[in-house]
Amino acid sequence: MGFCREGNGFPQIKSKTEIKYINCMENGYNNTALIKSENNFIKPIDEFNQTFTFYYYESKLIFEKNEEINIGFGNGNYIIYLSPNNKLIFYNYQNKSNYINLPLFVYKNEDIIGCGLVYPPKKLNNKLPYIFFTKNGKQIGKAILLENDFESIRPFVWLKCCSIETNFGDYSFLYNVSKHYVINEFYKKEEFK
Repeated sequence: MGFCREGNGFPQIKSKTEIKYINCMENGYNNTALIKSENNFIKPIDEFNQTFTFYYYESKLIFEKNEEINIGFGNGNYIIYLSPNNKLIFYNYQNKSNYINLPLFVYKNEDIIGCGLVYPPKKLNNKLPYIFFTKNGKQIGKAILLENDFESIRPFVWLKCCSIETNFGDYSFLYNVSKHYVINEFYKKEEFK
């Protein structure tokens, strides 16, 4: 296990799927960190692709107290993430910040948060990609329709006083991806604040 000479807290990447947060010492400060996946989720370019392309990952939250976590997707123009401790879904597009309030959302230690991205097939040029979130295998709220098409987006987590174990499909997901149907219920613009 590592440590900070100044006694500050920090996340330590233990493996490709495990990030352990080392809490600060008595006089230290718990730092936050943005950790991005090594690879982007890329829009399929095959003209003959007839199906929707589905990307998904899950993270198990491990914490004791004073945790902060944001989990979602981002690229140069978009940042869409779930902030469990703030009970919000943030949607930032070209430096315009919007959010959806989730007043009834609750979570606890060892809950599993999932993030999904769905690209429509190229032949459906009137459909746009969308993002959705899950908790313990159940969808949270509605999906977020992305206003513009884009080529790729990268999964990320933003951590403070919270460890995670992430699954990109090496193990079974809690969310039953085989029963995922194309979502037709999206947050409307007027629902964002």
